[in-house]
Amino acid sequence: MNKEKASDKVFKYIEEKIVKGIWKEGDKIESENQLAIELNVSRVSVREAISKMVAMGILLKKKGGGSFVKGLTAINFMDNLIPFMILGDGDYIEILEMRSALDTVGVGLFIKNADDETIKELDKINKNLNDKDITPDKFFEQDMIFHRFIMKNCGNSLIYKTFEMLLNIMGYHAKEQYFKLPLKDRILEHDLITDAIKKKDLEIAQIYMKRHLERTIFDLKK
Repeated sequence: MNKEKASDKVFKYIEEKIVKGIWKEGDKIESENQLAIELNVSRVSVREAISKMVAMGILLKKKGGGSFVKGLTAINFMDNLIPFMILGDGDYIEILEMRSALDTVGVGLFIKNADDETIKELDKINKNLNDKDITPDKFFEQDMIFHRFIMKNCGNSLIYKTFEMLLNIMGYHAKEQYFKLPLKDRILEHDLITDAIKKKDLEIAQIYMKRHLERTIFDLKK
């Protein structure tokens, strides 16, 4: 077992104990020496795994006092994952494929949960995309505002947080690819999505949202 795999083994072991509730918030986990013996790895591998979990906000290390489980919700756990995902290799197509599924669910929930005032606000945002003098940079900004508004008001904080993570990764790795696509088609697609939302037609809104992302993926692959 090489060092990298050994540290991954330790990470998964500690993670499983926390997820199953065996080690709860405030609990002191096993010592580095105990973990090394139990998992048959070196103490260096244990330290690497613990250091990573400290950086992610899962554990708290006290000098001379061992490592303790921090209070962790699904939301702030995802917050701590963002830097690690950004440092990886971001594939714009894979991000859009994930968004295709996520945005389709999100727009359905938006229609179920948004009140009339929220829908009117979305309509105003969409009108900004129809400005005849809009620049590609401004369109990109307004496009992100449009989709972020839907996800933020869909009524599911985990879906919104996942969406934010994807936007963060996309912004760091592949924003320039966005500008390879013509604005005309995207303006029409946003209009169709907005009209379906205003009519509260969940099925049609989801169809248009899915087509919107899939068309973008298709164009980029070409």
